[in-house]
Amino acid sequence: MDASPRFERRTLFQDPTPGGLVNNRIVRQLFELSERTTLSEPERQHLLRLLMLVGKKLIAVWQHMQRYKAIQAELVARVSAAPQDGPIRDVHVSQDLLLEFDGFLVQLKSALDYLVHVPVAIIGRKSWSLGSFGDKGERVIQALRNNVPAEHRSAAEGIADRIASHAPWLKDVIEARDRMNHLLDGDIRFEDFSVFRDAATGAVRVPMWSDKQTAAECMEVVWGNLLRLVEDFVALFIGMRKQPRTVFFHGEVTDPARSPWIAMSQEDAERFLASRGFSPTDGRPP
Repeated sequence: MDASPRFERRTLFQDPTPGGLVNNRIVRQLFELSERTTLSEPERQHLLRLLMLVGKKLIAVWQHMQRYKAIQAELVARVSAAPQDGPIRDVHVSQDLLLEFDGFLVQLKSALDYLVHVPVAIIGRKSWSLGSFGDKGERVIQALRNNVPAEHRSAAEGIADRIASHAPWLKDVIEARDRMNHLLDGDIRFEDFSVFRDAATGAVRVPMWSDKQTAAECMEVVWGNLLRLVEDFVALFIGMRKQPRTVFFHGEVTDPARSPWIAMSQEDAERFLASRGFSPTDGRPP
């Protein structure tokens, strides 16, 4: 009797984020948008694989952020519990915080590099040959404005505008990643990743991104921005191949684990607009 299994179960994607945030907003829901397009089944399967790869990178970004916050919380608790009037003040110069912050930046840039391959599944390699998110997004903007076929030019301009709206934070975090990984300034201050009690105020100090924002707070903001950029980039590219009389909407974000992108017929869109106050988009930011 043949005892070999008749079926095989594979787990291709695991999402540890709260509410399956990455799966629901990036992988599953954006793939469902492709049901309302002229993409062939092989093109849709190629898109799905690319979405899962981007999703895995996003999860890596999130995991570094979570580990960073957990390490910082443990160090803050340790410093807070230490006596304030002792002869020695402990300054925890944390190698772990440095490495998690570095990993966060590295995986963020890698996620963006993966992201720019998604258009290949939608408009083909002849129309899109970009291999990385170069020059802090400037190469992507140039490719959108110069290389995309004429029939998709309006949508491409909208995507270029969307990326440009993210330019300030992209510039800051990619420059930080380059400094940490290439020592562009000759050195980095690993001492900045310290947790200690301020001798003057008695307050517990943690690593800072700026004078008014901690590194952990910055990571949270950047994580949210990254999700929105990825989501909009993919949805607007998929929209280049939407079926006739189909409209893609970007609605309100009422649930952080649900994408605000919606596909509907032109007729339903007109009723939707009248009842909710949203407007259809050709890809340009509202």
